Amino acid sequence: MDTLQSWARMSAHSDSLRREPDGDGVRIAPRLRATAHAAWKVVRAEEFTARFATRAGSALPTVQVTRDGTTWKQVKPVRSTTGGTTTLRIEPPRGTEGVRLVWAAAPRPAPLSGITLVREAASVATAPPGAFRQNPGDGATGVPVGDPLTWTASENAAHYALVLSTEADLSDPVIDVTGLRTTSYRPPVNLRPNTTYHLRVTAVNGAGSRSAEGAPVSFTTGALTVDDFEEYPDGAALSAAYVRNPGGGPVALSLDSQHADGEGHALRATHDPGSPGYAGIIRTLPTAQDWGGARNLRLWPRPDGTDGRSLTVQFVAAGIYWEKEVPLTGTDSTTIDIPLADFTNPPWATKGPLDLTHITQLSFYFNGQAGTTWIDSITATD
Repeated sequence: MDTLQSWARMSAHSDSLRREPDGDGVRIAPRLRATAHAAWKVVRAEEFTARFATRAGSALPTVQVTRDGTTWKQVKPVRSTTGGTTTLRIEPPRGTEGVRLVWAAAPRPAPLSGITLVREAASVATAPPGAFRQNPGDGATGVPVGDPLTWTASENAAHYALVLSTEADLSDPVIDVTGLRTTSYRPPVNLRPNTTYHLRVTAVNGAGSRSAEGAPVSFTTGALTVDDFEEYPDGAALSAAYVRNPGGGPVALSLDSQHADGEGHALRATHDPGSPGYAGIIRTLPTAQDWGGARNLRLWPRPDGTDGRSLTVQFVAAGIYWEKEVPLTGTDSTTIDIPLADFTNPPWATKGPLDLTHITQLSFYFNGQAGTTWIDSITATD
């Protein structure tokens, strides 16, 4: 079964698919009016069933099969509907290597809620799975919050089960999945930064089960670095990344090693809000970031002592703008934590839910009198 808790069971899927919680489960569907596909590799497949949450006007995908992984042929499934659930079932032709669902662009695409694959058994296990190791190792620190959890292969394993919890006895798990066929699992959202987790991976077959050596193990995540200003070779590169908002006053950017948070560089912004009342810089992230496990946005600002100044921090999450204004007083540098729950939609922006799993833009707006502000060490953290 594929419960859709992650993309791990799929062999391919389009970026237009979105995963949404649904009670104890998950649904996936394309964005409105977007095409999409999801594919699964199959071996000795006898039956493939896809379940959808449907209502009037829901557009179901077509079902396709492949024998070579390249050429796909559409097949006609057996369709049945009970209540608000519709199933599409096929018996793949012998030699089928893959099955996929293909959604056409539609205003109301039917969301997929689960997959069941029945296959012919090649053999029956006569011994429990062999020994294996999991990663991160026990006591690991600074583990990146977005990295997959991995393990070595266990001999004779039919599948794996994984439990992850912040409790040492694995109670109240954050993740509890089974039926994993690969030796890695990427959580659907980032883990919480600066948090200790406990992990147990178990190999399973028809003759028994075996947990990874030393399991459960504990490890601690690090913070997610949003920008520490160490990747820019010079001020020109910094200015190319953080573009001035043309509607505001002038801003001049440079790298400053004298006012950084520890070693390295900080962003130095000389700004004059002028008649618009603000001066801003905007960075479109080269790759969308996932802050899904974070609770705070931490940064190190240093003002120059000018009275009546504030800093507005703004980001774009899943296409929706969010911002929070913080005061800038004195000349002392300090690390501040801004709760992500305190960010609100600007008055001019589209309203919507806060989806921290897809951050595409980060901006700073300098309000009040002209002056200089330094910013360093921006992280999404617990």
